Amino acid sequence: MQSIKIEVERAERPIFFYDDDPDGLSSFVQFYKAKGAGKGVIVKSSPQLKPIYLRKVQEYNADVVFVLDKPLISEEFINGLDIPLRWIDHHESQKNWINGFKKDIFYYNPRDSLGMNIPVSDIAYRVFKENLWMAMVGAVGDWTLPEFSSDFCNEYPDLLDPSIKEPGKALFESELGHLIKIISFMLKGNTRRINSAIMSLLKVNSPYEILHQSSPPGRFIYKGVESIEKEYNKHLEEAKRAAKDNFLIYLYEGKRFSFTKELSNELLYLFPDKLIIVGRETKGIFKLSIRASNVELPPIVEAALQGLSGSGGGHEHACGAEVKHDDLDLFIERIKNFIKE
Repeated sequence: MQSIKIEVERAERPIFFYDDDPDGLSSFVQFYKAKGAGKGVIVKSSPQLKPIYLRKVQEYNADVVFVLDKPLISEEFINGLDIPLRWIDHHESQKNWINGFKKDIFYYNPRDSLGMNIPVSDIAYRVFKENLWMAMVGAVGDWTLPEFSSDFCNEYPDLLDPSIKEPGKALFESELGHLIKIISFMLKGNTRRINSAIMSLLKVNSPYEILHQSSPPGRFIYKGVESIEKEYNKHLEEAKRAAKDNFLIYLYEGKRFSFTKELSNELLYLFPDKLIIVGRETKGIFKLSIRASNVELPPIVEAALQGLSGSGGGHEHACGAEVKHDDLDLFIERIKNFIKE
């Protein structure tokens, strides 16, 4: 944590690449506010930071790259860098892989140092000790209850009851959970609208500005997600009806918004004994969110992808994957077989 703080302080023109979920966004907000400068770039295309993003580094003339809450970085991206890379993550460790590059790279992952899964938003709060409510949005949004939850309950007792000890219950049965959904839905849609919402979020200093629409930035964020939330609820009701045996597989063609992460998380809470696969097809590619409470997913996803055109990775019980349309049926069949074994 001390090393991370030093690296942020010494940076002059940092660029922050971060994942498109509450944990990634919360991490960026905390890093940006702690530094008071820099450029943020949300990475929506895949779990991997791809070489196409190198142009963002060059356009901004950055002096250091921070990658927050991304499980994978392409080899081409790393080889294309001529400035330091600081990668802060909590997914399956890439320490051995990253050590193979002769580059100025620091890789921080609590799985290596502590043997623990601690979301990057949680790490950011431990480093900077600011923006408690934003840190909670990210940590609980990533299905954890951080060690500073009691501090949040004391400061915002109407948003999270201290009797709640399960992250799923905090996420789906509290006002904090409602706020997390708003933040998550804020990241949907076209890039211009998302960037406007993120700029508004950087001006928000209290969760009530959003929940009570008590400031122009908070009202802009709240109003911007109302129609998105309505569409999400429609998909949720359809997905519930897809539960069969030990599996719940819900595939849809998303013309405007991707809800795979949010749907898979809520469906896992509602159906904890089932393997959940939620997929959205765009241009012949299925982007999948995979959840399971009782099996370790990364090795299963990796094995299921062997010989197929795709990628994937994530946590023990929550993974993302990309698979071509023609390979989807075989991918799902393999996962089912591995689960049965």
